[in-house]
Amino acid sequence: MSKLNENQAADSFIKGAFILGISGVFVKIIGAFFRIPLANLLGPEGISYYSSAYPIYNFFIVLATAGLPTALAKIISEQRAMGDYRNLDRTFKSGLLLMTAVGLFGTLVMFFGADLIVKGIKNENSALAFKALAPAIVIVSVMAVFRGFFQGFQHMNPFASSQIYEQFARVIVGYGLAVFFLASGTDIAAAGATFGATTGAIAGLAVIFLMYRRFRRA
Repeated sequence: MSKLNENQAADSFIKGAFILGISGVFVKIIGAFFRIPLANLLGPEGISYYSSAYPIYNFFIVLATAGLPTALAKIISEQRAMGDYRNLDRTFKSGLLLMTAVGLFGTLVMFFGADLIVKGIKNENSALAFKALAPAIVIVSVMAVFRGFFQGFQHMNPFASSQIYEQFARVIVGYGLAVFFLASGTDIAAAGATFGATTGAIAGLAVIFLMYRRFRRA
């Protein structure tokens, strides 16, 4: 690799890291501001229903996506450097198939096993929150493949954009549904709040998919 190419790669890496860092901070700030009014709205009981679903959800997300975006990005980056775009497409499609299967497994376990899980954690009124959050597992798993693809091309804008849209949709829909369903019971309101994460995942995936389509046409 020439000195010029090394400098360009370093600049691209620094720029990408900066973009992801800024978007990550922005996402956390939005999340923090969401959590405070939500806790006030749902109260201790309702927020316990909301919160109890996330440890299980995070377990499946880690299980499904741990290391995958980084590994996929590394392989795609190497194949791109060699001009091996045929195998690059195969890598992407294989990753997409694998993560869809793994994510779908997590979604089904969390959704259909919700009643059993909540009995185990002794918070049975949180079952609806578990079921509302379950579809997000497969969606986030698929989104991780697209993020890994763009990382491999050192394009971090799609990654950052999907994060921001995901969080905005999560906050707006989650809080809106919690308000709408509060009169029906705190368990239903908490489920509405957790469904915000599912809606956010759909928004994030839609954004990064559209950016992927545009990128492939270019």
